[in-house]
Amino acid sequence: MIREPCIAGTTVLETRKVFDEMVGAPMVDTAIARLPEADRRLYLEALPVSWIPTRIVDQVTVEISRLDGRSPENLQIASARLSVERSLRGVWRMLLRVTTDDMLVTRTPTIFGRSYNCGLLVSKISRPGVADVALRQWPEVSELQIVAIGAGIEAALRVAGRQNLRMTWKRSLEGAQWAITWRA
Repeated sequence: MIREPCIAGTTVLETRKVFDEMVGAPMVDTAIARLPEADRRLYLEALPVSWIPTRIVDQVTVEISRLDGRSPENLQIASARLSVERSLRGVWRMLLRVTTDDMLVTRTPTIFGRSYNCGLLVSKISRPGVADVALRQWPEVSELQIVAIGAGIEAALRVAGRQNLRMTWKRSLEGAQWAITWRA
């Protein structure tokens, strides 16, 4: 049996807060109201321990972008960056700044595994200041999830003090691939 791809409730709840702040709660409420009843209920009843289908989360982003006038991809990138930056504040921010590049990159799959119920993230440092990250076992991953995953990785590296970040990505047969460069 294939499970429907889902995102952890903690991520959904944090993204909802970020959307409320970015575009205003009334616009977010209007976007959610456009969802089919069953999907709307799942989204609104999300708990930190819930798993919400990515298709619903993507649809919320699309509906907000329609109301806000920006592309779904740009909205997704902005919200993912802000969500990650917030989750890595305080003591975590200070600890990340003294963490090695290798530790940062090799922990990325663990964080991914806590956020998604599908796919497998594989990451490595190919040379100093360059990481290769691959999403495997999720060939049908949406474009919005690809940009969110990439933006999240980029935000974590930025919070950890890496500068001049550049990221490219492409879809692959198994999911997606990102190439990330930075300066410590």
